[in-house]
Amino acid sequence: MSGVIQIVQDVHQSLSSYGISTPHQVLLASLVGNLLLYLFVMKILCKTILLPKFYNSLQLKDRNEYESRIISSIHSFVMGFVGGWILLNDIKFLSEWDFLHTSLYAECIFYYSTGYMIIDLLFVFYYYPQIGGIEMIIHHVCIAGAQIALVQLKVAQILGVWVTLTEHTTVFINGRWFLEKGGFKEAMIYVLNGLMMWLSWAIFRLGYVVFNILFFVHTWGAWMNYVGEKGVNGWIALGFWLLQCLNLAFLNIMWFTKLTKGIIKALSSKKSKKE
Repeated sequence: MSGVIQIVQDVHQSLSSYGISTPHQVLLASLVGNLLLYLFVMKILCKTILLPKFYNSLQLKDRNEYESRIISSIHSFVMGFVGGWILLNDIKFLSEWDFLHTSLYAECIFYYSTGYMIIDLLFVFYYYPQIGGIEMIIHHVCIAGAQIALVQLKVAQILGVWVTLTEHTTVFINGRWFLEKGGFKEAMIYVLNGLMMWLSWAIFRLGYVVFNILFFVHTWGAWMNYVGEKGVNGWIALGFWLLQCLNLAFLNIMWFTKLTKGIIKALSSKKSKKE
């Protein structure tokens, strides 16, 4: 392990000597790492460790999606927990809500996520529409674009840090697919996963909508001062992040409504079967 750490440090120092910043090094590492995961590492793991019997029973298109969803779950785990750690250990993000505050750690996870989004997008195009449709393409482009803006413009990184908490819902979203393909759609575990998905969505995604409202109300005066100093560029930054937050709010509320209807339907179906 010490040898690996030393190699990483040597590579970091070498790239830094060429003027490549730490966040950009993370972006490069994420691009290479996720590409290797998609090309062969995940295939090997699925055939040997990650439920190989289940994996081998799937059709080719479902195997591709199985691999994609495992990598997606890894990404969501890293973003959710590392983002939460950054939030809890940085008072300017946690309670002062300083939209001009920047963090090297935050920029690194933003670019880790950007690397994942770019590679995942390439495979979505390659297998289109097997592992994702136009909605996923739009989602990945918007998220990657927003994360690049967070790092390059140094404005509103707080929004990017807080939104990482919404990744805690992804494990249940992917879990639903795994359970469906495993033949557990009529089992209680499928209903429980749906309930956890609904609950986590209410806590993290609707919670983020509430945070956005409180954030802009609380910081509006500071935003107006920023706009006064930056002029047109300030208005562009404010408008960009307002639109991003409004778009996320609309999508999260819309999907929560669909989830709620689905939960009610599933529970009603279980109740009628018992009767």
